[in-house]
Amino acid sequence: MQISRRKTLVIGSFIILIFLVTFVFTLDLENSDGSQNAGTNSQREHSELILNITPQSGTALCPVLEDLQDYTVDDMFDAAPISGGLGYGMTATDITGAETLGINTFRVTPATPITGVFHLYYPDTPENADPVDIRYIVILNEQQITAFGDETSTSQDVHLRPGERTNLDLHIPPLDPGVHDLIVLGLVVTPPANHGGVVALAYRATLITDDDPTPSMQTYVNLSPDSIKTDDETVFNVSLHTDRSQHVWVWPETHNQATDDSLEYYISVGYSESAARLREHGITPQPQPLALLAFVEGEQVSIAQNEMVFYGTVTPNNLYSFVPASLNVAQYTDQVALLVVRINYPRIPMCWLTGTKESYQFDARVYAVQVGVEVIEP
Repeated sequence: MQISRRKTLVIGSFIILIFLVTFVFTLDLENSDGSQNAGTNSQREHSELILNITPQSGTALCPVLEDLQDYTVDDMFDAAPISGGLGYGMTATDITGAETLGINTFRVTPATPITGVFHLYYPDTPENADPVDIRYIVILNEQQITAFGDETSTSQDVHLRPGERTNLDLHIPPLDPGVHDLIVLGLVVTPPANHGGVVALAYRATLITDDDPTPSMQTYVNLSPDSIKTDDETVFNVSLHTDRSQHVWVWPETHNQATDDSLEYYISVGYSESAARLREHGITPQPQPLALLAFVEGEQVSIAQNEMVFYGTVTPNNLYSFVPASLNVAQYTDQVALLVVRINYPRIPMCWLTGTKESYQFDARVYAVQVGVEVIEP
């Protein structure tokens, strides 16, 4: 998969040719009582999202285990040469004590610190005429962790010239038994834009620490559509707004001014799957779970009062819903970059979400938007 950037930069991720049988999973929503989440309105209901990820024993968690191999990064470069952009990723051979269960799905030892080697390759091609600057962060179970170097840094900046290859050494804390979502997110360093555009290079993997993992359960908010889909093929990812108008951030300016301690803004999210494609593959479209995170200058911050993560679900007819959010700006001065990240199907194993041409690939991508905020002292 490759993602285009203005001018010459084209970003690509590894393509692994592994064939899996067609599969179907179900999402079961059960209503439950609970207090109102910050940043939501009274029309939104709570529910517990329960995913049946283990219809059989843990060894059958991912389809066709016997056909999988422990690929190396060199194997992937050889199998899918990169004509432009950035190659990145890691395999089980790069993670201490890991065993391959499926595409980007690994079994690891519980209660043991984990180290990993994340590979980057910026080939010297006509498309890659200029150097590129990327800031990397690591997100584990929707929380940013100090994964780099001496394990005190929450981000690492990388400058790559055409033809260069380098590695990031990752340090992952001991994991409890269960299913864990690991995201290595690279952001091409660019100034904030009104439309929120930013090149996000997300590698996502699932780390499983036992043979019979239990489903991960978060409290979700069912988002009522602010706009209904009129076409099954219409999809909507994520954008940021100063109001509920769906207009760009603060046109014609770049930075929205904040004079109080708290800046109120809106995040709009919609159903990013094609309901028509789901039906074509015998899958009944169901509510799509998502997680929203916020960052300022590369550091995770609360997305609403006392809430570091917002968990919501969008129904197949949802073009977009507005999620109220707030940013505490008391600790900032001058201009800063506000980044919001959307994670689809959080904590659901990648081996279930990633299909092949013969089956179906669910939208397990990670989306990001970035806008500017200018903090004015009162």
